[in-house]
Amino acid sequence: MNFGENFESKINRSDYKILVVDDVVSNVLLLKILLTNEKFQVLTANNGTSCIETAKSQHPDLILLDVMMPDISGFDTAVILKKEAATADIPIIFLTALNSPADLVHGFQVGANDFLTKPFNKEELVMRVMHQISLVAAKRIIVQKHSHCLQRCVFQSRENLFQFKLKITLFIPLITVNQSNLVHAYQHDKTRR
Repeated sequence: MNFGENFESKINRSDYKILVVDDVVSNVLLLKILLTNEKFQVLTANNGTSCIETAKSQHPDLILLDVMMPDISGFDTAVILKKEAATADIPIIFLTALNSPADLVHGFQVGANDFLTKPFNKEELVMRVMHQISLVAAKRIIVQKHSHCLQRCVFQSRENLFQFKLKITLFIPLITVNQSNLVHAYQHDKTRR
């Protein structure tokens, strides 16, 4: 078993939301059933506008986005999602019957992480989805570890500052005593002359 298979087996799929966007109701229902059977949370939208609204409000972990839709194309929807700070990091898998090199290149230029050609098969769908979810999970782990490291650094800095303040608090009376002794010695020396 390689690292990827081991890592994927530790992912709790029910922790991840996938937004399915297609203007064909039967495609949405099929994808919803397939992904729900794989234990993912599934959100749906039937056009680009509702995809953008749902992505902003529900913060899915992955978007499966049809390219050819009536109101806003999947490509244009992706451009809008990638410009918004709240949705820019959500990976997108385009669902499309388009498979020319120019369409693929354009899709990647507007923010695609992957493509799934229609008609798709279940195994390929699950593998491509799991690949993107694995990347999302790995990113979460990195962010969490970075956050813990940052918290430890902040704690250590506060502790160092506390120790420094304590030393200064203890040192100031010594300076005052030494300064007082120096003034007294200077005055005593001055009077002796």
